[in-house]
Amino acid sequence: MKNWEAFRRTPRSPLVYEGIRLCREHGLGLVLAVGGGSVIDSAKAIALGVPYEGDVWELYLSKKQPQSNPLPVATVLTIPAAGSESSPNTVITNEETRRKLGYGSPNCAPYSALSIRNCSSRSRAARWPTASAT
Repeated sequence: MKNWEAFRRTPRSPLVYEGIRLCREHGLGLVLAVGGGSVIDSAKAIALGVPYEGDVWELYLSKKQPQSNPLPVATVLTIPAAGSESSPNTVITNEETRRKLGYGSPNCAPYSALSIRNCSSRSRAARWPTASAT
């Protein structure tokens, strides 16, 4: 398990490439995303990239479906109503080109493993996302 403190609001390609490398190096068969939408989108991109023989960014550019199924993605949602936990879509930003693109595949919908609600931080969240998640 790798704990990345470097995730930002928008998923970025260097972390996706690092995740792909680690999954391949260790022969991992599942990507576990613990966090909100950016973490889950990054996990989906990693899951797409592990079995893909080319650069995962090519999928975002071409919108072609991969020949191999992506790794399964499980989520531990830590914020209310991120949306990515139930969506087959993912968005990442290519830091070299500064281009942000989305990609969708029916095989990218994650498994929701657990939803954690921290009541003490909920009061700081906007009412609409909190209400939508309950």
